[in-house]
Amino acid sequence: MALGYSGGGDSHALLLLAAAWARARGRELTALIVDHGLRPESATEAALAASRAKACGVDAEVLPWSDRKPTQTTQSSARTARHALLAEACAARGLSNLLLAHTLDDQAETVWMRLAAGGGWRSLAAMRELSPSPAWPQGRGLRLIRPLLDVARQTLRNYLIHAGAEWIEDPSNLDPRFTRIRTRERLSGLQARQFDPARLAQWAGELAHIDRAEAEAAGHLAMAALRLESWGGARLDLERYACARECVRLRLLDALVFALAITGTTPARRQLRQLDRALLDGERTTAAGLMTEQWKSASWVLRDPGSLLGRVDRAATPLEPLQMGAAIQLQTSVKDAEIAPLGRDYSTLKCRERLQGVPGSARPGLVAVRYGGEIIALPGLLGDERVGFEDWVPERLVTRLFAVTSPAWFDIEAVIRTPAETLPP
Repeated sequence: MALGYSGGGDSHALLLLAAAWARARGRELTALIVDHGLRPESATEAALAASRAKACGVDAEVLPWSDRKPTQTTQSSARTARHALLAEACAARGLSNLLLAHTLDDQAETVWMRLAAGGGWRSLAAMRELSPSPAWPQGRGLRLIRPLLDVARQTLRNYLIHAGAEWIEDPSNLDPRFTRIRTRERLSGLQARQFDPARLAQWAGELAHIDRAEAEAAGHLAMAALRLESWGGARLDLERYACARECVRLRLLDALVFALAITGTTPARRQLRQLDRALLDGERTTAAGLMTEQWKSASWVLRDPGSLLGRVDRAATPLEPLQMGAAIQLQTSVKDAEIAPLGRDYSTLKCRERLQGVPGSARPGLVAVRYGGEIIALPGLLGDERVGFEDWVPERLVTRLFAVTSPAWFDIEAVIRTPAETLPP
């Protein structure tokens, strides 16, 4: 497995613990060090971290953030880049487990910051011991493991001192411009007044149990009421859907947005309620990159063509690879082939009967591969031996619902519509 390593106190403590664990079991451990390049001394610190990891018998590699950085680099943008670099490095090594050194203090700080930002109880469940990589598609199949989430930062420092180990102090950990550092100072002040920040971390753990229960209820609802279409839509059994509690319905809709929307949108609660009300009332609406529709006596959740084409009639424009990457992967050996939404003019499509099972309102948003002005492939509907297609929707649905792994009883294959199924007349 790999370890996200900075050479700081927390990650160095985890390095020592994980290295001992790996040696005892004949396992290999790799330390991955991200150099964000945000400070002049960062390269030197990354090299020092690599040398200390190797001194502990752990292979190490520095991953420089060489892409063009945003004008105003924030902790959020640095975190996004860090996860992408770590995921790519793990994928290159065929590794599916990445250790991270988040502590009980980090968990308490996260809960406090989300409280201050007005987050709901789901966000206060905060970090998990096991979770999927947030990098997509680089982090497909990568599991993040946080074995120190119930260990206090000071406990790790005491361990390092006892071991005679040295670590790197990142000056950004003292910079009050960052929200987390201000939160750390505030919690330290509260602790001096007899408030134990560990209570916040304990709260997160208790909420995580509630979150899992809600996720399992949504999983049962998916198996009973949901059918996924390989072209990028979902059909709902409205009678069964309506019998579920609102929180469970919204949990399923949240996973559908994450799975179906081309851009992989994270929806607001009000957007989910808008979609839910429209489904129950049998109305059409658009929100969070999706659209509800009643068609052929069924209720549908579809990709919203307007989010790709705009609200007026215009030609379909090519999709950027990252736009496509949220839901599907396409590869073609045809030089100069164009990947774009089908659009409102598909007169060059020869097999028009392939669209009979697709609601008319969803057709402009279908993904199409064109060559020489002709539509040669519609993923999930019309194939071409020169075009490879992988549907990521089921995987993203499961990841969003259950975080990493689904319960043994959940059968994603039962949720995917097979060719033998037919639509009601």
